Amino acid sequence: MAVNAANSNTGLQTEANITDVNGRVSTGVTIPTPAYKVPRSFAYNYALNSQSAFATIDPNLRTPYVQQVSLGVQQKQGGGVLEVRHVGNRGVKQFRAFDFN
Repeated sequence: MAVNAANSNTGLQTEANITDVNGRVSTGVTIPTPAYKVPRSFAYNYALNSQSAFATIDPNLRTPYVQQVSLGVQQKQGGGVLEVRHVGNRGVKQFRAFDFN
């Protein structure tokens, strides 16, 4: 989920490619520091990519889990057996992405 939020917000992750870095150890090699702008605004992200989305992670997000129940009853009836069973599943605290547009 965190990877999706980083990929949806253009300014939260980026690549920096530095080319033509060469020199001698005796004279020193300077490697320029890329300019990162944090935090970024919605307007700045839109200027970088008008198709970008905004995503965030709910700070109250909890680990989802599933509850399973199985109930069965058997009763001998004459020359046979009558059996009734029920199996159920219930997902709790499940989550998915919401589009607030």
